[in-house]
Amino acid sequence: HSEGGGTTASGSNSHAEGYSTQATGSYSHAEGDLTISSGMYAHAEGLGGSYTTNGETTQCNCRGTSDHTEGYQCETAANQQPGNHAEGYQTHALGGACHAEGSYTRATGGASHAEGNTAKAFGFTAHAEGYSTQAAGAYSHAEGNCCEANNTAAHAEGNHTTASGPYTHSEGTYTNAAGEHSHSEGLVTMAMGACSHVSGRYNLPDSYDNWPEWTPDTEYVFGERVKRTIVSSGVTTVKGYVCKVANHDASFIAANWEDMLGRMNFAEIVGNGTDSTELSNARTLDWDGNGWYAGGLTAAGGSLTLGSGEVAVTITAEQLRALLALLPA
Repeated sequence: HSEGGGTTASGSNSHAEGYSTQATGSYSHAEGDLTISSGMYAHAEGLGGSYTTNGETTQCNCRGTSDHTEGYQCETAANQQPGNHAEGYQTHALGGACHAEGSYTRATGGASHAEGNTAKAFGFTAHAEGYSTQAAGAYSHAEGNCCEANNTAAHAEGNHTTASGPYTHSEGTYTNAAGEHSHSEGLVTMAMGACSHVSGRYNLPDSYDNWPEWTPDTEYVFGERVKRTIVSSGVTTVKGYVCKVANHDASFIAANWEDMLGRMNFAEIVGNGTDSTELSNARTLDWDGNGWYAGGLTAAGGSLTLGSGEVAVTITAEQLRALLALLPA
């Protein structure tokens, strides 16, 4: 059955109404303006037609079995798994049993969900919400502003955070969780070792050769395993991470990145830097249980028990004279 102007209901038991709508799938329904419902049991409503973005033309269509499109130029794709749903403004539900809503959102992973503005859910059962978020890993979740969860079961939330390692969690602002099972939180922090935790702000990142020993006028050459004075200024960005190494070392870092992540020193880092050019740590804890503090260690109101290992204490000359005065003559 068709009604309105220029409508077509060519599918078995289909219905088209409005202006220039087409219901070509069996038992399908198209209404509004220029909508197309070509999938079996599909439903399309709103404004259809086509549009071009960056040279790529999209023909809006409700293509899959039991799919649903509504709003302004939304589309679904025909998949083996039915039940795609796209609604809002130029949204795309293309993965099978997926859902896209809002503005310019795209759900391409099976059973994925994208909502908000320019959110993208690429991974299987992935969920992206907010503004310009991306959930690319299977079972991943990205939420907030420009956050990316790019590996299996990764979770990124907050502002410009990245969870790039598998099973990682990144939260806060401009944080990175790269090591497997790692957690990064705070402001501009990076958790690069497996199972590591980094908090605070502007931490000096871990490496397999103790990055906290770096100084602003030296660089570490991974291939040669030596330090040397910086000849040219600048930093290298590898796989999204800023590394204080010479530009010509980028190829070595990229080739050995996964091996590097498996050799990190620290289980926990608390950063206390001031900005991206002044990275520093307040405290670190390595996998052997050794702790390091940038400042002093105080046990207020209690006892401090030391192990059987060596203990190094720094005292002033005045303090030394006071201690010597306590010794018997």
